[in-house]
Amino acid sequence: MNEKKSRYLTEGTRGLVTIFQLTLIISLFLPFSFQAIAATKTDANILIYSTSHTDITYTKEKTGYIQVGITSFAPILRVTVDGLRRRLVFNSQAEFEIPYTLDKSRPLVIKLLVITQQGIGEKTFILHLGEKPPPPKPPLQFIALFSLVNTDNVNNESPEKQKDTATKTVLTFVPQYRLTWSVKNEWLLKGVILREKYTEQAFQGKETSFTQLVTEYQRTGTAWGDIAVGLGENDIRMNNKSLLRGENETSLETFYYLRALWKWKKGPRFTVTLENKKKDFKLAIRTLEDNQDSVAQTVKSQLSFKVYGIKTKLLGQYTRNEASISFHDSTSFRGNMTLSKAMGKWTSAWTYDYKKTDKDIVDTRVTGTGVQEKRESATNSIKLGYKFTPKTSLALLLKNKNQRSNVKDANYKNNSASLVLTLIF
Repeated sequence: MNEKKSRYLTEGTRGLVTIFQLTLIISLFLPFSFQAIAATKTDANILIYSTSHTDITYTKEKTGYIQVGITSFAPILRVTVDGLRRRLVFNSQAEFEIPYTLDKSRPLVIKLLVITQQGIGEKTFILHLGEKPPPPKPPLQFIALFSLVNTDNVNNESPEKQKDTATKTVLTFVPQYRLTWSVKNEWLLKGVILREKYTEQAFQGKETSFTQLVTEYQRTGTAWGDIAVGLGENDIRMNNKSLLRGENETSLETFYYLRALWKWKKGPRFTVTLENKKKDFKLAIRTLEDNQDSVAQTVKSQLSFKVYGIKTKLLGQYTRNEASISFHDSTSFRGNMTLSKAMGKWTSAWTYDYKKTDKDIVDTRVTGTGVQEKRESATNSIKLGYKFTPKTSLALLLKNKNQRSNVKDANYKNNSASLVLTLIF
């Protein structure tokens, strides 16, 4: 009897052990079973956020921490960062930080995975070292300028002669198409269409019709800076009886250029441009000496920077003009300085432009004497603009030009006032 009782107790004990083992196994693997089931669907109630960074962050700090927060309705079973499990105590919410070290050569991508009993939630943070780049330019852009201009010396008469005042409207359209096929390569097709119209019929012959077409290839980040190569043509006419096209063709210009741009981190920009332009004179000529066909080579450099909120642009330009008739050979130099400051939606600017042109030889038909013709002009401009929207602005422009020459009739002063409306589409 005692043997049976002892055997019964032994078998009962084994049964209890077996039940305990099964219970232990189930308790150990049941959460993983829930995780496996939960990982097959998304839990829309999981919220993963950061109190220190956005989804895509640009920062100047090479090292730091991302503050991460998680909330959910169901208990959190597991959290992984880039595939590595975080050893934290979770309930239905959690807060922790992730250390990072950035490299400017490539962004840092941090992927978070959260598993609850109801499903999974995912979040990706992307960190860049440096400043946020400007938004990409639209492939197709259209700029329209509508100007009303009043001048007190429309014929550029010398001081001793009578001056005529005139008012004109100027319509300028600048369509351009930009094709970008990689981060560093762009192709640009741009046009400029300018038409003038005087309010008085007497000045119709002075109305300018200017049409330009340019194609340009741009490559950034080369050993020589940002490079651009362009080819274009200018069609210049007078007398806009029809605004579509001037009636009297003055000249046709073809040109090509090479431009290099260097940019520094703190803002300064330096540009050098080399240009070759061929001018085909179209007006009827009375004598061979009146022919002004020429080829001009230009070297232009520009430096722009900002100091105490004031934008400064300095420009220097040298042009050598070789004409088919030596009477028109000349050398010219141009210097320009612009200071501008933005004050909210208002912008004020001052520009000084100086140009000096010297003819190579004496042209007695013009000077009447043995004097070699020289001309220099100085132009002061003041501009006050107001920006209604990022793509709509109105500006008042006051300009004074004073040209001096050793040829008597080439001396004149001209004052003008312009109201310009700019629209960008």
